[in-house]
Amino acid sequence: MEYLLGSIVTLASVILINKIARRTAERSKISFEITQSYLFKLLSEYNDRAIEDRSPPDTQSYKHIKNQYVRIMIVEDEAYWIKDNQLYVAKFEDGTIDTDSTTEVDTMSMSKVELERTMFIVETLREDN
Repeated sequence: MEYLLGSIVTLASVILINKIARRTAERSKISFEITQSYLFKLLSEYNDRAIEDRSPPDTQSYKHIKNQYVRIMIVEDEAYWIKDNQLYVAKFEDGTIDTDSTTEVDTMSMSKVELERTMFIVETLREDN
């Protein structure tokens, strides 16, 4: 009998507290409008970080563009580029490359300073790969 009385008191107190809590919640309802500009401002910090860390997607069109164009590095009056795993150099005059002066770079006969310069050029040209 005492268990039944305790259960009834507990049930009544739960119902009473529930009604009081609902009335209080209805009175203090806070509503604000979620707009597109609000969400953009809220998430802009995360979007900026994601854009900075992201590299171009490896798509079919991106691969096609990489295969169609050659990266060229111009140092002083010479243009350097890599094609078919060979480093080429040509004279660069008046904003154009003189294709008649194109030669393969021979690294075997270079001095240490020239070799370090050539290594820097090759690393810069291969940077994307």
